[in-house]
Amino acid sequence: MLSRRQIQTWCSSVYSRVTLTRITTFFFIFSFIHCLIQGIIHSFLHSIDYDQRAFLTGITTAGGIPSSNITFLQGSAGKLKLEMCNDIPHGLFGQAVRPCTTVFDSTLDFNSGQSPRTFDWRRGVNVVKVNAAGAVILQSPESPSTVFLTQQCVQTLVEPWQRVTNARREDLAFIFLQFWLLGISVFAIVQDSVPHIITALVTRILVTAWSIYAVWRTRYHADAYAEIYTRPGTPCALDIFTEYFRTRFAVQIADTAASLVALAIALYLSFELLKTYSSQSFKCVGAPAHVQRINKLFLAFLACLQLEVFILVTGMSMWIDVLLNTAIAKISDHTPEYIACFTTSAVLLVPWIVMGWYAIIQEKRKLTVAFLVIGFIIITGWSVMFYSIVYRWTFVQWPFLGVFTVASLCLLLISIVLGVLCRLNFGKGHAEYLRAEAALSSQNFTKEVFTRDEKKEEFDLMEPGKIYYVQTRETDVSDDSPRYILNLPQLPKLDGPFQPSATV
Repeated sequence: MLSRRQIQTWCSSVYSRVTLTRITTFFFIFSFIHCLIQGIIHSFLHSIDYDQRAFLTGITTAGGIPSSNITFLQGSAGKLKLEMCNDIPHGLFGQAVRPCTTVFDSTLDFNSGQSPRTFDWRRGVNVVKVNAAGAVILQSPESPSTVFLTQQCVQTLVEPWQRVTNARREDLAFIFLQFWLLGISVFAIVQDSVPHIITALVTRILVTAWSIYAVWRTRYHADAYAEIYTRPGTPCALDIFTEYFRTRFAVQIADTAASLVALAIALYLSFELLKTYSSQSFKCVGAPAHVQRINKLFLAFLACLQLEVFILVTGMSMWIDVLLNTAIAKISDHTPEYIACFTTSAVLLVPWIVMGWYAIIQEKRKLTVAFLVIGFIIITGWSVMFYSIVYRWTFVQWPFLGVFTVASLCLLLISIVLGVLCRLNFGKGHAEYLRAEAALSSQNFTKEVFTRDEKKEEFDLMEPGKIYYVQTRETDVSDDSPRYILNLPQLPKLDGPFQPSATV
């Protein structure tokens, strides 16, 4: 266990790195505030979706809808068609009979004779089953009025129940994403890590793009549900979604605005940090140009590995949740195989990422080969999943899962390509310079700012811009010290702050 002094030292080190400059301080404060705001916004969205799902669950359960039934909405405005299926409609492998029945077609006039009705279920609702056919009655505890829903109306409500259930999964994914994003942002400034800065910035770009799409999607579903459920002559002719979409749309607008503002701030702060951290890379030991190029490949490789931690785990978790807790669980014939694929990937993921980082940074050839082989196995396993009909169906019907799946596969492929490029550059000095950097830091050398022109023999101590290491406190250099340290001249202890002279 860590001692109290070690913990205090670590906290002091973190604080000193966070408050090193105004940019690092602003970046930390910005990351914390953005995490808090986005977490609150998506918590509101989760609460809205939770209440709507609870209401719809009560109706579909009372209506006796089989747990193996799924719905399939297709078409455009004015031509919407909603089908209920007890299997995945694919037309392959001898599926002679389409396992679906049409429960709504907007091109037909159902002539129900009903005018649009309203029912405020937010103050409480009792759902009563009327008969074995699946009709139900909605009763409000504060009003004697009741609303009768036919079996066909109850069947159509399975579609919004599925959509809201998936929306809840998305809300939870975004809540966890904010904490992950805060963590890598703090690590970036504590470790002067360019890969973490890039990872955080790319993630914010993707989150902002998705929030814009989500606003459009909410508006589309609001219009579609008004056509299916609220319009006179529909099986329900009941307005139960207007308030839901109005509230959700307002919160999503706030989410999009916050994401856009945060992205603009993140772009500026990240650019400033990248300029500083990139200029520091190896300047203390004067790395040549080819080592700088190799280091850029290494940093890109690390950035991909760090993105995979969240994206791959989240994508796999959502698929397993769908597989085990939806109608897919009743339909799928290969659930044990899917669980085995998920379990294998989950067990291998963290060791595989650590293996890749260690193998590249230490230039371990055999370990790098093992990393590449395991990477190919993971890519092959998840690529074979597209052979599965239920996986392809879920991929198409739920765009959020599709985005995470495509992103994870792309990151896996890019990681392997960058791993191969890094392997081809083994033995060219990158590992030696990394060890020199670590050795200097371990001997109480601290970074000071000077300028150096590598094309000249002299360097100017007056103009800031480049990074060198100078000894700023006494260091015990013994025969056991690394050879990088033994080759450095010992500087005498200064009685006061270092004051560079204008005259050399």
